[in-house]
Formats: sequence, structure tokens, C-alpha cells
Amino acid sequence: VDETLPMVRDAWGLAVGAAAADGRPGPVLAGDSAGGGLSLALLQQLRDEGATMPRATVLLSPWVDAVMTDAGTIAADRLDPLLSRRALHGAARLYAGPHGLDDPRISPGLADLSGLGRVLALVGTREVFWPQCERLAQRAAEAGGTDLELRVREGLPHDWALFPGLPEPRDLATEMV
Repeated sequence: VDETLPMVRDAWGLAVGAAAADGRPGPVLAGDSAGGGLSLALLQQLRDEGATMPRATVLLSPWVDAVMTDAGTIAADRLDPLLSRRALHGAARLYAGPHGLDDPRISPGLADLSGLGRVLALVGTREVFWPQCERLAQRAAEAGGTDLELRVREGLPHDWALFPGLPEPRDLATEMV
């Protein structure tokens, strides 16, 4: 996280600068899975810095709580055919380094969700991340300045948007726009 978040922040600054130089509207922020959590952490950092915020943010199957000890996530672990809490915990420890898993840069779903603007989050009901996305939406609804819409896809696994054989990804680009 100590290297990743600053690198993504620098890339965001370049994207904003390029859009401004070309007279285009500001960029949209999007991330998938761990990249969804990283996008949410960046969004919170931009808010805290008073920096240019995205026009909107899209989170696909986002991993926003690396702690994963809540009852919902424990129950959802049995439903996810692709990911397991055990493997995710190991990846989270590697990413966190010396920081706790509850650090807001690692678990941005546990942090302040106010002032984040428009956010669309999409998740399937066969994902270990589904319960944390439900909590994210509930907490965001209580936070001022954040309009988070959660769209839940019944019966779909983690990263369902990447499976070309499913009908849902065909309309995803239009939905995201």
C-alpha cells in the first residue's frame, strides 16, 4: 500500500491534467476486485486532499474490507466458487505490510465514506465480497455527499463482468456509462 496508492495517485493526477489540457471533462474512476478497493481508497484520499474528484466512480466486485471477520463474509465464503477468505487473508497481509488490515487505505469500506460523489458498485450474490458491499452501501447512505448505488446480480460469482459467456457483461459498458 505504501507504494501502490501513491503510484495510483500520480496516475490520477496525469489523467486529470491530460483531460484539462485537451478540454475534456474530468475522468471517471473505476476498479475491479482489489482494484475496486484501491479506487475507493484513492477516492477518499482525493477528497481529503481537496483534489479533483472523478465525475463518477465505478466499483466492480470491489474488495473494500480486508479484515473479513464479519458473519456475512464468513457465510458468503462458502458460496464463492473463485475466492476464499483464507487465500484473500494471505494476499491482504502481503499488501498491508506493516499496517493493520483495518487501515483505511487497505479497508476503505471501513473508513469515512462522506463526500465521495457518485459511486456505482456492482456485485454478485455468489461473491465473498457481497456482504461487505451491502455494508458499504448502508454506510454510504448515512454519509453526506456520497451517492452510492449498489446493483446486486443474483447468482453471479466474483468478477462476473469478465466472463464473456454470461449475458450480464454484454450490457455492462452501457450500464456503467
